[in-house]
Amino acid sequence: MSSAPGTAVTDPCKAMEMVKKGEDIDYQGASGNVDIDENGDVIGSYDVWTVKDDGTLEIIDKVNPAQ
Repeated sequence: MSSAPGTAVTDPCKAMEMVKKGEDIDYQGASGNVDIDENGDVIGSYDVWTVKDDGTLEIIDKVNPAQ
């Protein structure tokens, strides 16, 4: 569902419509490519950023979805 081959799609509503029709999709999330395992769980980890007062970015945390 979330990796090639499949039609690249960024809209989650459109993605759900396509999956319900049995179409293969390659879901591209807001953070970039999103891979999902056979249980529907997100694979990978994500940094949590904040914008500091001087306009620079700082990584303040990391999210590790269940794998």
